[in-house]
Amino acid sequence: MTPGNDGSDGGEGGDGATLLVEWAVSDPDDDLAIIGIVVLETASDGAGVVDRRTIEVDGFEATDATAFDIDGADTAYKIRLEAVDDAGNTAVAVTRDAPDE
Repeated sequence: MTPGNDGSDGGEGGDGATLLVEWAVSDPDDDLAIIGIVVLETASDGAGVVDRRTIEVDGFEATDATAFDIDGADTAYKIRLEAVDDAGNTAVAVTRDAPDE
């Protein structure tokens, strides 16, 4: 399985922002099952889970964009993308999304 993601800030509104995570995964065995996306706040005292989503998928590949409404637009986030196939094989990708300057 090959996960890939592009965490990007989709814009600000009020006291927070919409974090748009564009992702694409593929599995050569053609048995993708679940995509998990976790948004982690990166801070000097450790990382905390801000939000998470689980998406059911099927087949060789899947591509989509998932929006997260986030409080605190001035924070950097880590995006963890996890792809799991029907056999239980798991692939993980992590990227960092910095706030707009």
